Amino acid sequence: MGDQTPRAVQRITEPELMDDHAQAAAYAGADFDEPNAQFVDELSSRIPDLTAVTRAVDLGCGPALIPLDLLGRYPSMHIDAIDGAEAMIAQARNAARDTVGADRLRLLVGHLPGAELPHPSYQLVLSNSLLHHFSDPVGFW
Repeated sequence: MGDQTPRAVQRITEPELMDDHAQAAAYAGADFDEPNAQFVDELSSRIPDLTAVTRAVDLGCGPALIPLDLLGRYPSMHIDAIDGAEAMIAQARNAARDTVGADRLRLLVGHLPGAELPHPSYQLVLSNSLLHHFSDPVGFW
């Protein structure tokens, strides 16, 4: 039957951050509406009382479109959103302008793991499309 030993998956990481403003703007301008909405819909279906969450953190928030969607849907939620690239946080600031709930979004630049977060704990920890940037995702978690 052959060797049944599990083998490690070869991973190719993307270690670079989108520090270039043009690169961050291109990423932020891409059409992620459908997968982002699916992410939020799935989260909402798996956590039935998401309305009770008042403090959340998004690790690797990119242009913060998912946090902004959540803040629009859940008026009691506050989100700290962190990304390692100042250029991406600048895109998040642009996206947050005139967006419902943006006053409950705190944008932070920080490198993960190890970044200082404003709160010692959160009711909800989000992360979407981040793990491919870590050579050791287990160490990250």
